[in-house]
Amino acid sequence: MRDSERFLDLARKCFEDAAECKDQAQMKVYAEMGRSYLERAEVAARAEKVTNRDS
Repeated sequence: MRDSERFLDLARKCFEDAAECKDQAQMKVYAEMGRSYLERAEVAARAEKVTNRDS
């Protein structure tokens, strides 16, 4: 599994956990973690694209 896919899976899991939270503070924590993983997925996807282009 590529890093971008792994980070997307982690982001999805965090957003799902956020949606299930009853505690507002905990929901915000999960949502912020999800956004962070989504940003990492975007960076990893760009790096993978450059790596594939250079190959």
